[in-house]
Amino acid sequence: MEKFDRDERLLGGIFGIIAIIAAFSELLLSGLDAVSFAGAVKDIAGTLVAIIVFFTIMKNLTKENDFRGSIEGKMNEVIKKYEPLVMEEKSNTDDNINRQNKLMRTICYGIASSSNVLFGGTAGYVRFLEIESDNPDRMEFLIRKKFFGDSESTPYNPREISERIVNNLRNSFPNYTISYRREDDDRYRVIVSFNGNSMTNKEGIETIIDIIEKVILLYVILGRK
Repeated sequence: MEKFDRDERLLGGIFGIIAIIAAFSELLLSGLDAVSFAGAVKDIAGTLVAIIVFFTIMKNLTKENDFRGSIEGKMNEVIKKYEPLVMEEKSNTDDNINRQNKLMRTICYGIASSSNVLFGGTAGYVRFLEIESDNPDRMEFLIRKKFFGDSESTPYNPREISERIVNNLRNSFPNYTISYRREDDDRYRVIVSFNGNSMTNKEGIETIIDIIEKVILLYVILGRK
């Protein structure tokens, strides 16, 4: 519904510009008498609101694209730093799969299913990070058995892992609301809410990257295989 409203306002702005052009054309064709001039002013004033909304939406769309590009650029540096532990999800770049994530407006990254890759081992990858690109008011870290492992000596406890990550992040980033949410018995999410703080500027993006790097290190420390 929100996307429909935005598209509707974009169309309204476009037609508003057309209406103003038509009003000026009508004014020139009908002559510059007082009645025609007053009518044209009234028509133009009635469409200016739609045009202002149009340019506001276009400005916000530009900010959204700038945010996504900045995050992806910074995350490329993180990937190189922790290679081969972290990777950009194929869904971010592959044209055939990317459409779904573009519609979801979510930036996703994966982490190796075992920290042994740091020591020459092999592993697949599992999604561990999701960031909204159109409304960056939070980001979420996924707690999954595939990464943290499960054995008799060290049973997988997603709630305990989530609590330890949350407590650590709260100490390091007190300006944000950090919590966890249970999806089911095996799957939890650690949620970092930005509390209305703008995260699209340079300082906000650097903070997001700091949080991500902190969580990567916590994953490695808490990983059990």
